[in-house]
Amino acid sequence: MNLFQIATKNKFRFDSLKGALTVEQLWDLPLSSAGSACLNEVAVKVHRDLGTTEETNFVQNVSSSVRKANRLLVQKLDLVKEIIAYKQAAELKAQKRAATQERNQQIMEIMDSKKTEAMGKSSMKKLQEMLDAGLDELDDEE
Repeated sequence: MNLFQIATKNKFRFDSLKGALTVEQLWDLPLSSAGSACLNEVAVKVHRDLGTTEETNFVQNVSSSVRKANRLLVQKLDLVKEIIAYKQAAELKAQKRAATQERNQQIMEIMDSKKTEAMGKSSMKKLQEMLDAGLDELDDEE
């Protein structure tokens, strides 16, 4: 079973500053935020809970309920970390897409200025021919 199946089957809830959150609500949280609920805060809380449930006993075996609680907390932490990794990858992809769009916009602006510069070097006769050709195309459309 994958983590999301385990989470829904076990009805995982995650403590946060907003209260108990479902797996679905985790997707709406930002990666980090000062003073409000965020994925980092949820992961830290689950990690802290995991540390407090570990029972150290060198004489007796740890009870099965403690092992189960630890296993569920590990799965909760893994689930939150998976959502964090997904959101980080999506953020990186969006940043790369924005950078590419900005670069392409700059290239188009340079191309436009070079076309304008090339037109500026054209003779009056050539410019008139280009203008007349454009007007002829408009006349044909009517």
